[in-house]
Amino acid sequence: MTAKMFSVVFALALAALCSAAVDQQTFDNMVYSAHFSADAYPMPNCSYPEGTKRLQVYTTGAKGFLAVDGQRKWIILSFRGTYDDEDKRRNGMRNLVPYNITGSSSCQDCKVHEGYQEACGLNVDSIVKDIEAAWRSYPGYKVVVTGHSLGGAEVALCGTSIAHVLGPGNVTAYSLAGLAAGNEKFAAYQDAAFPNKSFYRITSLNDTVPQQLKPSQGYYHGGTEYWISKEPDPSPSDVVVCNGQADINCNAGAVKNGTSSPGVTSVRIERSFSQPSRRITLLTGDS
Repeated sequence: MTAKMFSVVFALALAALCSAAVDQQTFDNMVYSAHFSADAYPMPNCSYPEGTKRLQVYTTGAKGFLAVDGQRKWIILSFRGTYDDEDKRRNGMRNLVPYNITGSSSCQDCKVHEGYQEACGLNVDSIVKDIEAAWRSYPGYKVVVTGHSLGGAEVALCGTSIAHVLGPGNVTAYSLAGLAAGNEKFAAYQDAAFPNKSFYRITSLNDTVPQQLKPSQGYYHGGTEYWISKEPDPSPSDVVVCNGQADINCNAGAVKNGTSSPGVTSVRIERSFSQPSRRITLLTGDS
C-alpha cells in the first residue's frame, strides 16, 4: 500500500442564540477524537495518532479498532463509518426493533435501528471484554468511544451498551455527524449512561445526515449537541453547546431553514489508497 495522505479539518463555531463556548481542553479532545474517527476508515490497516498502541481491530459487526493512548491516558474505541456494501445494507435496515443486546436489560420499551443493532450484536460482547481487559492493564485510564456518521450511530448504540456494562459515567463518547440510533426511550437510556454531558454529539451547519432519521419515524437523538456554524479554522470560542435534542438554533434548524452553505464539514478526511486515483473525502454529509 502506498503512503496514505491524511488531513482532518475539524470546524466548531458560535451561533448567537446558542449557549457559551467550550474550553480549550474540550475543544482539543474533540479534535483528537476526530483523528481517531478518521483512522478507522482504511481497515484492516488502521493508522493511529502518534503515541498510541493498537489493541484490537474489528472487521466484522460494528467495525473499528481499540487502542490505548499513553499521552492522554485514554483507552479509545473508534467505530468506522459507511464504507462497504455491508455497511450500506445495514444503513437501509431502518425498522425500529426491540433493544436486546448486551447492556439493554434495564431499558424498558426501548427500540433501536435494526441494522445498527445487527452489527453491534455480532461483536459488542468481545468489545466489552477487550475494554475490560485494557482497563485492568491500564488502571486510571479513561474509556473513550468515537466514530463518524454510521460510526457515530454505533457510538450511540454500542457505546450505550458498553457504558451500561462498565457503569454510567465511566465512558465518554464523541459522535461526529452521527445518526439517531433509537426511539425516545432509548435516547433517555443513552443519556443515563453518559451523565454530566459526557456524550458529545457533534454536528455541522446544515448537514442533513444527523436529521435523516426523524422523530416522525420514531427516532430521537441522545447526548448533548455541539453545533458547528462556521468553517474552517475555528477556535474554542467558536464552539456552542445546544439545548435539547433538536435545538432549532443548531443543526435541526439549519437543515429545516437551509440557512447554511451545503458541503461544509465537521470532519473532512482525505486518504489515498493503493490505487493512485483512489481518494475518499468524507464529509459530514456522507452517511
